[in-house]
Amino acid sequence: MARYTIRPSRGVSATTAVAGLVLGVVGLAYFGSQFSAGGSAVPLVFVGLWLAVCLALTGYHLYNAATDRGPATGVIRLDDGAGR
Repeated sequence: MARYTIRPSRGVSATTAVAGLVLGVVGLAYFGSQFSAGGSAVPLVFVGLWLAVCLALTGYHLYNAATDRGPATGVIRLDDGAGR
């Protein structure tokens, strides 16, 4: 059985990495102004999760764009007919 993996192209990964960085910076800029005004810790948890997701998104796509060994987002298995 043949196994093929699918992953985003380098261009798509580079674009998505830039988008992840922009989302992280925008999140810090917006929520940073909210923290300077004071308030509860609930927004701090949200910002922590927001930044963790942005970092993971950016890291995955930078790795995928820089190497040929990026993790697959899909696997296709095809029967090659060798068992008939």
